Amino acid sequence: MVAAISGENAAAQAFHAQLGYAEVGRLPESGRKFDRWLDLVLMMKTL
Repeated sequence: MVAAISGENAAAQAFHAQLGYAEVGRLPESGRKFDRWLDLVLMMKTL
């Protein structure tokens, strides 16, 4: 399973980590929201 989460969303990253997901990648400044660049954090869990 793969989760793609905003780099600013620490709560979602912690939630996924508690479910056994691990960060496997980070795409810096890959998206814009409200005139700000955001990182995209990729987390993965093997089923």
